[in-house]
Amino acid sequence: MSNIFISVKADKMYPYLKKYKSAKVTIQEKKIIFKNVLAMMFHKLWTVVVSGTDNLLLSAFVGIASVGLYSIVTESEEHFFNIFKKIYFINYVVKFILGGD
Repeated sequence: MSNIFISVKADKMYPYLKKYKSAKVTIQEKKIIFKNVLAMMFHKLWTVVVSGTDNLLLSAFVGIASVGLYSIVTESEEHFFNIFKKIYFINYVVKFILGGD
């Protein structure tokens, strides 16, 4: 449903793009796009690794229970819901790729 909405909105905002509807993307362009998307994925992954390191170090020195309490105190419910949505999305993508029931 959201893809349909986005498509309709994009058609209204950028009507001049319709003349390129039959244009094909070259293999070279596909390689560039794939390279850039892969770079963005690794950048995002690296950001998660770097920002999550503090909790790993704290848990090694202070204990995991203390880190859990610290995390609950310093973060909002919205932050936890955003994390839940990201994990749920990752689970969906993995399930889709692996083709489970």
